[in-house]
Amino acid sequence: MRLSHSIWTKEFNMMRLMAPLPWVLLAIASALPAVAQDREFSPVTDAMLAEPDPADWLMWRRTTNGWGYSPLDRIDRDNVNELALVWTRPLGTGVQEGTPLVHDGLMFFPNPNDLTQAFDAETGDLLWEYQREWPDDLGQYIPFAQINRNLGVYGTTILDLSGDDYIYALDALTGELAWETRIADYRVHPAQQTSGPIAANGKIFSSRGCEPEGGPDACVITAHDARTGEEIWRRRTIPAPGDARPVEFLGQPLLMLRDGAGSVRVFHNVCSHRGNRLAAEPCRFPTRIRCPYHAWTYALD
Repeated sequence: MRLSHSIWTKEFNMMRLMAPLPWVLLAIASALPAVAQDREFSPVTDAMLAEPDPADWLMWRRTTNGWGYSPLDRIDRDNVNELALVWTRPLGTGVQEGTPLVHDGLMFFPNPNDLTQAFDAETGDLLWEYQREWPDDLGQYIPFAQINRNLGVYGTTILDLSGDDYIYALDALTGELAWETRIADYRVHPAQQTSGPIAANGKIFSSRGCEPEGGPDACVITAHDARTGEEIWRRRTIPAPGDARPVEFLGQPLLMLRDGAGSVRVFHNVCSHRGNRLAAEPCRFPTRIRCPYHAWTYALD
């Protein structure tokens, strides 16, 4: 991984000015508090995520109800015409769909291609940036890996999901990689991770936009320890071969399952031997449907 800090040179400025979309901050001059010379970053807790400080924006839509609403009231109908440009900062190249996070006067922005930047929210000064390096063949398996819409924050780390199917954390004050955990091998179970993780109850939850060729094991939600990245559990979001679910339709007991070829099939949920139910609750038949009475078996097709 490569980490670069804000050592501004003429060549660096010229390169960054080529970025197509600067993120512009409009504010009343006194709207943001000054950042202390010795920077501090108070750890973000579950309580802070549940009820964020009015000056903070700690997740994509700010609050868990997804309202995307700021309670700050110093800008109103009477003074909105006084808004003026305070600072502007070039961002990374590519399709920009990011939402910044703000905490303790620091702003964190997710750029395309897994570039994360941290700014002084009052001055726009670049504090650090982290550029994740990708494998050369990533584009052969995931078509839009460059999109990055949002970040997460927990404790003293900034959280993100990578284009090459990792979840990772950066130190909020330095941008150094704190830990990384691979969710899947993108060559075997490719999935797009264009939305950032969600932090809650000491865990980080990741979701993925799975590619059709990735199969059911690419379509998963995972939970990780927020401090270490260790995976706690994972759940598939589509059935795997052999997954079965009993249902009723027009009073008839049916059994829906995915066969070995990936097709969804529907059978009568009745054993032809004694009329017993083949399955009373969702279950998995790895190779055969097996009746609980006398073990009569049926092929998945």
